[in-house]
Amino acid sequence: MCCVAHTVELLLIWHYLGLSDLAIKLCMKNYIYVLSLCTDKKRDRCEFHFNGFYKGHKISRILVRSQVFEVGEEYLFQLSNMNVEDTKLVGECLKHKKLFN
Repeated sequence: MCCVAHTVELLLIWHYLGLSDLAIKLCMKNYIYVLSLCTDKKRDRCEFHFNGFYKGHKISRILVRSQVFEVGEEYLFQLSNMNVEDTKLVGECLKHKKLFN
């Protein structure tokens, strides 16, 4: 069972310590929590910074099917329906929160 409060707390600690521009915590359900900077906005997707791995795949960025994000802002969001395309992790945003208003 995933504890959301502890997951969010861990992600924020990683962010404030400057250990990563993006922190991901996998849960038992089919979604992940992402803390990242929006770097680009296209017609049907927003791009987020990431360099790392997801389920054994090398990932260079995250693409979110949504237009609610602003370039240059940091967000904590819940990503679902994920699939890997080349080195991109693509998914849909279930919930989001803009950080540092």
